Formats: sequence, C-alpha cells, structure tokens
Amino acid sequence: DKKIDEYELFILSQKLADILKKEVDLIDLSKTSTVFKIQIIKTGKLIYNSDNKRKMYFKMRTMKDYTLLNEERQEVINKIKSSGARI
Repeated sequence: DKKIDEYELFILSQKLADILKKEVDLIDLSKTSTVFKIQIIKTGKLIYNSDNKRKMYFKMRTMKDYTLLNEERQEVINKIKSSGARI
C-alpha cells in the first residue's frame, strides 16, 4: 500500500475534478472515523476498484466496527437514562 500525503491527495482530487468536470472529494479511508466510513459505504460512489476482495473486507470490517460503536453508545445512553438525566 502506497501512502499518499494530504498534498498529493489534494492534487489528485483536483486532477479528477478537471477530468470529470465535477467537484470531487477524495478521502484517505485509513484516516476517517467509523461513522464517516459507513456514510461513504452508503452514499459514496466508487469510481475505481482494483481489488474486490479488499473492498469487501473493508466493508465488512467497517460494518463490524459500526455495530460495536453503536453497542458502546447504547451502554452510555442506558447509564445516563438510569441516572435520571434527560437526553
């Protein structure tokens, strides 16, 4: 895996925007939150994929992480509710 710094990512997104004649958000998925990854999976548009197995692993891992995050959030919400606080 080649690491791309933020400047290179910006330049690539500008080149893609010029080619596609559309605004482009190019994201380094290794640096994003679980919630943002889920949003990308649900609403993003994949324009290139060279490794379907890796893409599927990413989706499965992200969904697992998101499920765990929601379970942890629920525990916190339940503790707050049981203390009598309003949410």
